[in-house]
Amino acid sequence: MNSCEGIFLLSTSIKIIECPQFCEICTDFNTCQICEFGFGLHNGSCSICPDGTYLSGTNCIECPENCETCTDGNTCITCEEGFGLLNNLCITCPDGYYLSNDTCLGFVL
Repeated sequence: MNSCEGIFLLSTSIKIIECPQFCEICTDFNTCQICEFGFGLHNGSCSICPDGTYLSGTNCIECPENCETCTDGNTCITCEEGFGLLNNLCITCPDGYYLSNDTCLGFVL
């Protein structure tokens, strides 16, 4: 079996079959290796990266712990229920802070 851009050649039957949607290089009609620009590889298929992941190169990578959405492995945008943003990460708010709208805010003295 040979892979080509946007198609793959099934050597046993000499058939050329299109790759899955948004897939640039595939090994068969169900398995993508490299996605088109702007799409991420997630569980063998190409799509816009789902919540809880971010696009890194051509792969969807898991966000940091407790992040609902993120831009990279160090920057959360929104947090899972019960956690707050502090220094771009989602944490349980430490002493001296309280949770307000997904953010850990410091008490004013």
